Amino acid sequence: ETIDGEKFSLKGNKGRVVFINLFATWCGDCQRELPHLQKEIYSRFKDNKDFRLIVVGREHTVEELKAFRKEKGLDLPFAPDPKKLIYDQYADKYVPRNLIIGRDGVVIYSEVGFDDQQLKRLIATIESELSKPGPANSSAPK
Repeated sequence: ETIDGEKFSLKGNKGRVVFINLFATWCGDCQRELPHLQKEIYSRFKDNKDFRLIVVGREHTVEELKAFRKEKGLDLPFAPDPKKLIYDQYADKYVPRNLIIGRDGVVIYSEVGFDDQQLKRLIATIESELSKPGPANSSAPK
């Protein structure tokens, strides 16, 4: 559940392109990356019905994430992971970590760290996967 009370599950987003960012508030690379994710990915794709993004705070509570989001002036959909239950499914160490789940539910992109080249690869992967037929842009008969 996000800090705004929205339920989120991979199963509930089947057929969509799902971007998962795993981060920690104390992580310098994470703090540099998040404004880029908001401006260059979230703002660009958030209105696409076939795209979902969630930022998961490793070992953070709802209160910590709300304070962090407000302090940084972000509007990304944050979700707490105080016991690392979500994080541990995808990693054993290192943040930031970005994952893209393709329309078929398979991880098609996974990378640790942040730099301009990674951001370009993230955007290209999202664009490529969104160009494939999916629930909102399928031309198949209903």
